[in-house]
Amino acid sequence: MQPSDNVVEAAKGIKNTKLREAAENFLEMVSQVGEGLEGEMHYQPPFLRMVQGTTDSTSIPQGCSSGDLVIGSAPHAEKMPKPLPFYMLMIHNGRSYFHSADDGSGKLLCFSPDGIVGKMGTCKDCQFSQRVSEEKGSPCSANRTMYGLTEELDLIFKYVFAKTGYQESSKISKYLRAPRGVKNTFDMPWELSSSPYPAKKNVFVPVLVPRSEDVPDDIKAFLKALSQQIKEDHAAYVTMFRENLVSSDALQLENNPGAPIDVNALPVGGKEELTFDV
Repeated sequence: MQPSDNVVEAAKGIKNTKLREAAENFLEMVSQVGEGLEGEMHYQPPFLRMVQGTTDSTSIPQGCSSGDLVIGSAPHAEKMPKPLPFYMLMIHNGRSYFHSADDGSGKLLCFSPDGIVGKMGTCKDCQFSQRVSEEKGSPCSANRTMYGLTEELDLIFKYVFAKTGYQESSKISKYLRAPRGVKNTFDMPWELSSSPYPAKKNVFVPVLVPRSEDVPDDIKAFLKALSQQIKEDHAAYVTMFRENLVSSDALQLENNPGAPIDVNALPVGGKEELTFDV
């Protein structure tokens, strides 16, 4: 992730010295480029996870329990405060289709970064996106990925709303409506916490709540610039994802249930702040 000039200039405009320095240090961190086996490695936001009863204890810090929030993976995983105060930069649709866990594999067979096109074709035409029953739903499940920035402006993360936690993300559009008078997710601070899921033992679901205080204009200008870059980067990734599918033999599978892809005829998810209905 290479911060744009707009993002860098917006960070310089933050009035609070501590927050400005934190933002500038954050931008320096995410702009670093490393060397990997296949060339340059650019910074990728770490995933924020919610500890469940089935979570591998070796992948989380000591002292964590179900419902706690953890960022990163072992040995660098870190327990985060709960509730976690943050700014929401973007949220977009997606889908994931895993091999049945009955055989113990749980292998990811297909995914879509926008909920429109996946490795097997167009999602709406795919047999695996259709509901099997009211109880089981569809083999391929919808999800939403949120990009958040901690209130201290020093850490960006991704959180995936999926399975039992999927519906919590549907509340975001409701929170943006009147009488609050806000249009963007970064117009107000948020808190992410967890709560036990009544129907399933040892399962916790996310709880997302907006806070009432206003975001200062200088902070909002920084969040707006950063949000815009993340949206543009995601849109570019979706375009590349589709072009790679068309240019490869990924869509020539005999069991491909999706329709042929015309990359020029489909919308690109991720350009809009919210791409889902409530």
